[in-house]
Amino acid sequence: MDIKTTSDAFTLALQLAVTGTDEAKVKECEKMAEYFASQMTDKEVELCFASAERAIKYAEEYPHG
Repeated sequence: MDIKTTSDAFTLALQLAVTGTDEAKVKECEKMAEYFASQMTDKEVELCFASAERAIKYAEEYPHG
């Protein structure tokens, strides 16, 4: 994923916070997500949550592709 916008960064931080296995890195991603969300509208945040959820479900369904 190319990170070009705050929305891209927020979506990726959400994905990593949810799927991460290293507790320290998960916490770091959560902090980054909070920061990015503070720079966005409520609607943008809502759309990113939906996008992150779809990406996580897709990765679970198709783990190697």
